[in-house]
Amino acid sequence: MTTDPFLWEATPAPRSEPWPVVDGLPTLVVDTERPWPAVHPGIHDADGGHRAHRIVAAFRLEAAEDTVLHLEYAAERGPCPDLEITLDGRHRSLHHLPVERNDRTRTGDPGPVSGHGTLRVELPAAWLSPGDHELTVTTVLDEEAATGAARPDAPEAAHHPGEKLPLPRTQYGKWFGSYLRWTTVRIERATTPMRRVPTYALRTTPLHLHGEPDPIPLVELTANLPAGGALPSRLTLEHSGGSITVPDSPGGRDFGMVRWRLPAPGFTSPADFTVHADGAEVHRAGLAPSRRWTLHLIPHVHLDLGFTDTQAKSVELHCRNIDKALERLEHDSAFRFSVDGAYIVQEYLRTRSPRRCARLREAIGAGLIGVNTFHSNLLTGITHLEELRRALDFGLTLPPAPGAVPRYANITDVPTWTSALPSVLRTAGVDAFVGMSNHHRAATDDSDEVHLASPVRWQAPDGSEVLAHFADHYSQLRFIAADPQAVAGAVNGLERYTERYERPDYLPCDLALIGTHADNEDLADGDTGFAERWNGVFAYPRIQVSTFADYLDAIEPLRDRLPVHRAEGGSFWEDGPASSAVDAAAYRQAQVLLPAAEQLAASVQLLDDRYRPHREALDRAWDGLIIGGEHTWNWARATAHPHAPQIGDQLHWKRRAIDDAARIALDESRRALSQLAASLGVDGPCVLVHNPHPWPATLTAELDLLEGSVPLDAEGRPVPFEVLSDCAGMLRTRLVLEEMPAFGYRCMPLSTGAATVPAGEGPAAVSAGETADERTPVRPVAAGRQVTSQAWEVRLRTSDGLPTGLRHRPSGRELLDGDAPFALGELVRLTASGAADSAPHDRTMIGQLDSRYHQGSPTPLVADRPAMRLLGARSTPDGIRLRWEGTGAGATGITLELLLRDSTETCELTVELTKQPVLDMESTSIAFPFLVHDPTVRYDRQLGWVEPAADHGPGSSNEWLSATSAVTVTGPDGPGVIWSAPDSSLFSSSDLVRGTWPTRFSETNGHLYAYVMNNFWPCNTAPAQPGPVRFRYVFAPVARHVPEAASRFGAEARLGALAQETTLLDRFPEGRPPRSAEGTLPGLGALADCRIGVSAPAEGRLTLRLANLRADENEVAIQLPYGYRPLTLDAARTDTPRPDADGTLRVRLPRYGLTELHLACESSPEPPSRS
Repeated sequence: MTTDPFLWEATPAPRSEPWPVVDGLPTLVVDTERPWPAVHPGIHDADGGHRAHRIVAAFRLEAAEDTVLHLEYAAERGPCPDLEITLDGRHRSLHHLPVERNDRTRTGDPGPVSGHGTLRVELPAAWLSPGDHELTVTTVLDEEAATGAARPDAPEAAHHPGEKLPLPRTQYGKWFGSYLRWTTVRIERATTPMRRVPTYALRTTPLHLHGEPDPIPLVELTANLPAGGALPSRLTLEHSGGSITVPDSPGGRDFGMVRWRLPAPGFTSPADFTVHADGAEVHRAGLAPSRRWTLHLIPHVHLDLGFTDTQAKSVELHCRNIDKALERLEHDSAFRFSVDGAYIVQEYLRTRSPRRCARLREAIGAGLIGVNTFHSNLLTGITHLEELRRALDFGLTLPPAPGAVPRYANITDVPTWTSALPSVLRTAGVDAFVGMSNHHRAATDDSDEVHLASPVRWQAPDGSEVLAHFADHYSQLRFIAADPQAVAGAVNGLERYTERYERPDYLPCDLALIGTHADNEDLADGDTGFAERWNGVFAYPRIQVSTFADYLDAIEPLRDRLPVHRAEGGSFWEDGPASSAVDAAAYRQAQVLLPAAEQLAASVQLLDDRYRPHREALDRAWDGLIIGGEHTWNWARATAHPHAPQIGDQLHWKRRAIDDAARIALDESRRALSQLAASLGVDGPCVLVHNPHPWPATLTAELDLLEGSVPLDAEGRPVPFEVLSDCAGMLRTRLVLEEMPAFGYRCMPLSTGAATVPAGEGPAAVSAGETADERTPVRPVAAGRQVTSQAWEVRLRTSDGLPTGLRHRPSGRELLDGDAPFALGELVRLTASGAADSAPHDRTMIGQLDSRYHQGSPTPLVADRPAMRLLGARSTPDGIRLRWEGTGAGATGITLELLLRDSTETCELTVELTKQPVLDMESTSIAFPFLVHDPTVRYDRQLGWVEPAADHGPGSSNEWLSATSAVTVTGPDGPGVIWSAPDSSLFSSSDLVRGTWPTRFSETNGHLYAYVMNNFWPCNTAPAQPGPVRFRYVFAPVARHVPEAASRFGAEARLGALAQETTLLDRFPEGRPPRSAEGTLPGLGALADCRIGVSAPAEGRLTLRLANLRADENEVAIQLPYGYRPLTLDAARTDTPRPDADGTLRVRLPRYGLTELHLACESSPEPPSRS
């Protein structure tokens, strides 16, 4: 306690012990030795026992003087309690606390109504004689003032809910409670004279009572009594519809508030209301009636694949919820339920009886059960275009719902979404989207703006639109009205909710109230019976139990008048996969190889009708890849119990899905290459390479070759290659290929074939040694020197030889900022100052990275870096390679290699390390200190490019970003750098991620930081990530930002040529020497400014997806495969393009647009030419 500058002040502090019970109420006595409790439960707080809580504060004053009791608080959860304040047991008041929520500047709490408030209560000198005093503050409920319904038997200030409630869910503690969090409690000297007369306030409420013929609105009248004051003996409220007699005020109060909710029949248009006291006017206000709201309460259980429990159990729980929903519908025709992912329905149909499956399909078709068309809840900032589209496939097989919105998609929990999503949805025939943001570690001051604007027409860069609603959380009913819900308590939260939308610019009278449940929860835990109880009291807001489709149907008639939302959301939660960098890298690699494998298999089928893609395996791979992009990465309790087996268990389930996708992608690409070799009649020994891109490309490929075996070009000359490592004569090589045509292939004979020994080879004559020893040696280079190649000049730092300068000799441009704090490729670990690294369970926190709303000063940070040394350099067929090694900053065995390619004028940086397990909060980044003056940063999404300074909207992630394939940093006059990170999507611009949570993106320099590892999450991610990991980066100078060229660069950096050896066992040559061959696979032709996906989903069918890489309209001419013609899947559509007589199909793509074409084979394919 302090006395200066205030007369008395309490310090709120956490309290874990139960409150002592005095006279039936939990009561805490506070004084100079016992602090004020920070959390003060209200009567609707189930964890607090659904009863009032009382704080008794003893304080002493030296002199009598006018004072003000100053209270500041946060209403974090549920209904905000009323307060009963008593001074010295003689003076009593009741207060209805104001709660403000203009934006998210101050509140990081979940839900749409959490906010803050201040209450100032005048206490006159006459009540405060020198000496000891006692202040009592009790959370109560003035039920009559809440509902407008007089209850003679009810206490004036209730200490318990006035209705019988369902049993509370004790497992949630205060998560869905109702309480105040005190931030300031003090008594200060009054600086203005005490009020002497009552003041009045009038307000429209959204509440309407049942009435005939029309519902009757409730108008709120609040009288503020001065200390020692009293209300007039007779109060009336006059308006054009009549005169309302205000009931007598409750007795026993001599200061504070008195509130009435008064029925106002006939109040259907704006009107003047006047308050008369004993016949004299004392207050006047112009009021407009509230709209008659319909709140669509959407029963919904959030799907986490894991998190709360193991994945198999979680999935089965959701399947049981479908059983329970079907059973509920048998006896409650008004019930509705929405399933959070089509994956659950897919699993249900696999694990239930035919009768139950048929019943579910009927319920879906009747609109009784809604289903998210998306597989599950995806991190759209890391997913690939094909992945996003495939995640809708199963959902599209389910029956459409009746109504104007037969299909919708939703993403729950994830706070932000890619701006490409409307294009993907509309292409698939899904016309609506609901996003439910969890703003934990994902909030900016303006995050509320998109919620308050919703519903909107969400428009993608190509102009595609979907009807969209963006909600603040997915457990809204519980965060607004606590759990379980009482009608009188819910009034407070629902009023605060609807008031945020009671604006002239807001069109609908329908508002979504999303979620009766939390994560992976038994459907029986929820209480949709609350709707019936509420509707029994109030005509409006009317609560209608709905599906998402029901709500979207209700607002569909307003679609053309709704605001347009075009902003990119960024990638807040996409930093989570960086807690498992090895798995994130495998996921990234599978993302590009799987569609290439599928396309190659479809092309081989077109070349040779004997072959078919392995549809079952490819579908399984897509399922695994989609699970890899799902938002759940680990156990909810992982950080609290960092060595518990469930951490490895849940990560293994996720890893198995990713590895399955990666394995199948690799296997099917190898199968298709083998089929291609057989179809072409290729003899061994040779190497077959394939360009997987729809444009001509100069690529490299890695391949194992036996020492002495050299691939030969068409003229019999050796194809240049670099030996990366040598395992006793088995060489890992990097082939440097000449340009290949779009979807081209090239067969290169080998100079020497490997002998095949059925029993295998004997041991190496010389010990191979450690793996690190097998790398091709480098020649020593002194630190501080310059290394020069045909196209590059590198300046090396004297201390460790890391690059601090890199000049592109053909242009004379310097690419690196010599004044940057870090060198090119330097690892930087960010930790809290004093973090120990070694404690078995302790976790040193970084407050500002744990939450933007952290308490106290920011945690001091240390940017640690490993000790590195330059090993040397060596020439390569296309340039020069430098190598460093080192240890430190939480890693061992660090190897850094920089390949400077002269032929393509590109640079490749590779980092390999073994990460040490660290529980303290930390991140690892890799520095790319590019020199670009007045830079503009752009990164690509699944469709198009984002300029975050211009395109990021309210609530976007601006401190870290996630690129699909590439990033450009360019100056105002054009020149800059393009950069691609094949193994990790996250990066930051201008500085490391430090927890600044900016509302707007800005670039202050050209530096990029690959944000490769962190363990910042308090849940859902592994607490540490030990083991080896590898990251590769490709960058080059550019003259200016050209979207299509930058997209091609990123695609080629992520996926080079596919390569495979054809051995003597693959095809017996019968004495023929192997021959060279080159050609282009049958398909669509070269489309340099498009990304193309080709798959064969069924016999005689092809699906083509074309994505325009250009920022303007692009008309492309596709040469259809022989015998194939466009297929119209939707009979209502008349815009299916038709081919010319020669089979050319012309398609017009909008800027960054996407189109999907379904082709059917009308005749048997022509036998392929094998010449």
